[in-house]
Amino acid sequence: MKKLLFTTLMALLAFTGHAQTQAEIDNFWTKSNGSLIIEKPKKVIIDGGNNEMAITVEYELDSIRHKETFCPGFSPVRYTKINSVGIGNDSTVFADADYVKFDCTEESYVITVVKEGSGGYTYEIIQRGNKGHVLSVSTETNTNWDFDIPFLSDKKEKEENSSRPFRSHSDITCNPTFGMGLVSATAQGEGVDLSFSNGSFEFILDELIGVDYHMTRRQHFDIDFGLNWRNYRMTGDKRFVKENNGVVIGEYPDGANIKFSRIKIFSLTLSLMYKYEFGKDYAFGVGPVVCFNTGGNIKTRWSVDGQPDKDRQYNIRQNPVTVDFKAMIYADMFSFYFKYSPCNVMMNGHGPEFRSMSAGIMFDF
Repeated sequence: MKKLLFTTLMALLAFTGHAQTQAEIDNFWTKSNGSLIIEKPKKVIIDGGNNEMAITVEYELDSIRHKETFCPGFSPVRYTKINSVGIGNDSTVFADADYVKFDCTEESYVITVVKEGSGGYTYEIIQRGNKGHVLSVSTETNTNWDFDIPFLSDKKEKEENSSRPFRSHSDITCNPTFGMGLVSATAQGEGVDLSFSNGSFEFILDELIGVDYHMTRRQHFDIDFGLNWRNYRMTGDKRFVKENNGVVIGEYPDGANIKFSRIKIFSLTLSLMYKYEFGKDYAFGVGPVVCFNTGGNIKTRWSVDGQPDKDRQYNIRQNPVTVDFKAMIYADMFSFYFKYSPCNVMMNGHGPEFRSMSAGIMFDF
C-alpha cells in the first residue's frame, strides 16, 4: 500500500516539472530508496508538526491547475490520502520554490524545499522510525522583508511552522474586500433624526493596497487604503437644506408626501489596524480609520398632489478629515465590523451636529 500510494503521489508531483520520467519515478519508489526532484511546483503546503503531517502540492497539467493532499502518517510504512488540509495548527507555504526533493529509504524520508539565489531558502524535514517526529527543521534566508506584488504573484500565506524560529516581516498586499452596513449617528443636534431604522447605509471598498507587518505568528499590524460611501438618511418631517454656505434643518412644503432627505459623504480611507489571530481562519482587529472626506451632497425627495419633486445640492462643507474607531471580528471569507467616530460629520458652524456610527459585514474577494 505504501509503495502504491507514494507512486501515485510522486507521479502527480512529477507532472509539475517533468524532472524525471515516469519509469524513473516508478523505479525510485519500487526500490524505496534514492531521490526524486520535482522542479517549479506551483505551491507546496506542509501542515502539522510533531503528531501528524499533511503535504499538499499544487501543480499544473495540460494547462489545468490541480491540488492533491497526502498524509505520510507516523511511519514510512503507512501513507494515506486525505481529502482536506488542516492537520495541526501550523502550516508552512512555499509559493515560489525552485524545486522539491524527496529522499526515501526503508528507515526514513526527507523532504527538502529549495529556492536558490538572492532571498532564497532551504527548508528540510527529516522523519525516521515510527514515531512520526520531525527531527530537524532548518531555514536560511537573505532578507527580513518578503513582498507580494499585487496582480503579478500568488498571495503567499505566512503561517510559520512552530518548530522553527519566527522572523518578523512585512508584505505589500492587495486583498480587496467589499462591505456594507447600516449607519446611525450619536450626539445629534436639534432637528436631526438619524437611526439604523431610517435606511441609512454605507458601502466600503477596503484593503485595495496596503502593508501587512507580521510582528509575531499571531499578531499583525496592517496599514490599508480604501474607499467609503456613507448615507445619513432622515424620513421624518425635517429635511437637510443648503443655505448660506452651509447646511441647516428645514421644513418640507405644506402637504408634502415625504420620501427622504439624506447627506452623502465620500471618503478616501487610511486604516491602521492591530490584528490578533485566534486560529487559521479567525481573528480580532481594532484600530483607527482616517477618513479624507473629499465629496458631499444633499438629496431630498417628496411629492405634492402626486407630483414628484426633489432637491439636490453640492459643496456642503463637510468636515474634510475625520477619524473612525473600528473593531472587527474576522471569520474566514467574511468579517463583522463596528465603527464609531468622535468627530462631527459637518464642519463647525456650517451644519447640524451629528457623529457617525455604523455596523456591517465585509466580504473577502
